[in-house]
Amino acid sequence: LGPLGERSLLDTPFSVMTVNHDVITNQQARNINDLAQYMPSVQLEQRGDPNTSRPQSRGFEADVIANSRIDGLNMVTTTPYAAEQFDSLQVLNGLSGALYGPQNPAGTFDYTLKRPTDRRTERFVVGVDSIGAPMENADFSGRVGRHGWFGYRLNLLHQQGTGYVQGSHLRRDMVSGDFDIHLSPNTVIQIDASQYSYSVRGLPGAFSYSTSIQLPQAPDLSREHYGQPQAGYNAETNTALAKIIHHFNDNWSLTLGGLYQNAYRDVFTTANQLLDSAGNYRQTIAAAATAKNFKVGSNLAYLNGTFHTWMLKHQIVVGTNGYTMGNYNPTSAQSYVLGTAQLGNPKAFSSPQPYSSGTYKSADTASQTLLVGDTISLGRHWAIMGTLGWGWMSA
Repeated sequence: LGPLGERSLLDTPFSVMTVNHDVITNQQARNINDLAQYMPSVQLEQRGDPNTSRPQSRGFEADVIANSRIDGLNMVTTTPYAAEQFDSLQVLNGLSGALYGPQNPAGTFDYTLKRPTDRRTERFVVGVDSIGAPMENADFSGRVGRHGWFGYRLNLLHQQGTGYVQGSHLRRDMVSGDFDIHLSPNTVIQIDASQYSYSVRGLPGAFSYSTSIQLPQAPDLSREHYGQPQAGYNAETNTALAKIIHHFNDNWSLTLGGLYQNAYRDVFTTANQLLDSAGNYRQTIAAAATAKNFKVGSNLAYLNGTFHTWMLKHQIVVGTNGYTMGNYNPTSAQSYVLGTAQLGNPKAFSSPQPYSSGTYKSADTASQTLLVGDTISLGRHWAIMGTLGWGWMSA
């Protein structure tokens, strides 16, 4: 449970939901949107492409970075991730700023990476999604050296083909490496690095309409030309993180960690505007002029301990976590009006692919929080937990 370390759910005074490894594997999840459907209090607000959604908990929208973490380290959410990379997703619903620092009241989303396994494992999965998008995923893990001092996990993914719309195109590629280096029985260094690229063309664009329009029957979005072959997304997410965990003894431990992430996206989508209640619409295509590059650095340091005072058991944490994020926008972006069509008869329109150009830094955000917490056990059935977070923010 983040700064509190490992806790039993029964001993945790929060609403915590988890999608574990078996669900991710057996349900053949492809992205984080596929994971959210198993949590009744969680939604993902779709903004254009489903892979760039903002998570929500109990109706509150999460921040771009403050509410989401990989192995406890802040990450950007508005970029694609492959579900095949993760071992589990844990969501702490409700207010959790005293544990994680300033954030929206949407809880905390923590994605746990796959780690090296003690038993040597080779897993190869082949599948076909939609109407023709073959997928291959290889996952190798094990330990080598004296007493298994070096653990490795290599995760490779490739998928390319037609999406759920005839004439569309989908491509996903990932390479991920996760390593454990045991310097001693009490000290381990965890190193993780990954690159995930995602590209799609030809899927339907969003529809907008005036409140004065009586909506016609919903269109079948699997038909061609509600989007165009020259419209879509390119995205790439590069992540590197490292943690060192040292156990002084059975009761005291120290965890230090850092993450760097560079997430890039190029969005050039179609937009469909309903013109009347008969279903006539105008279609345009444009390159997004909003943030196309996010650069994130995050950190954590926690000292956890357990001790007794008289008959009372204390589980304490003292530490800090935080992040910095830079947003980069293009200076200009192209757009074209493609033409008009009817919902029951979408049309193919030709045009150049619009591009954005230039780059400037549009925002710079930083947050750092000091944390102190104590859980006092009053016998077998009662406990009191108190945590304090003191944060500094700048933008």
